[in-house]
Amino acid sequence: MAYLYSLLDMPGAERALGTPGQTNPRTTDITESLAAASQEINDNLEREILTKAWIEYHQRHRIDPPGGVVYLRRIRGTGLSNDTRAVTTGNSAFAALGLAWHYGASRVAMLGVDCNAEPYAMEQPGRPLQRNGFEHLPRLFASAVAQLGSRDIQVMNGSKFSKVSCFERCPPGRAIEWLLTEG
Repeated sequence: MAYLYSLLDMPGAERALGTPGQTNPRTTDITESLAAASQEINDNLEREILTKAWIEYHQRHRIDPPGGVVYLRRIRGTGLSNDTRAVTTGNSAFAALGLAWHYGASRVAMLGVDCNAEPYAMEQPGRPLQRNGFEHLPRLFASAVAQLGSRDIQVMNGSKFSKVSCFERCPPGRAIEWLLTEG
């Protein structure tokens, strides 16, 4: 609105906008432009305020890591991150696979990666169970197969009926036994 007042106070505003009570086709265009500019200013201001609030909250509630501890960045995409300061996310199990990749594991047993909406250990009473959000996981895990193979990292999926089928699937007990045996 500050822009509207300053435009109306400008010399020649009556010529551009017309005198009060008269219809001027340019008035509608200018009014629409002003409304769009005002909305953009409000959106940018809101974004800036939210960003500043998040930074302030983050600075108050985040401690500096002790020596030898590194906070990893979460990045979106496919495949495993080669940046040792970041993990590709899509869900927590894929991020954990990224950690195994960074730490140079030779074997990984995945447990609980079934990709369905059946009840699980973290389900909270009174909160609705998410019944979506797993469709991308088979493709996400498949995106890591070539990288894992390049380092001869073996992965066993300890969920016999998992929708992630790019790794051998088996019952959880067998996956744990496989992980604990020397190979």
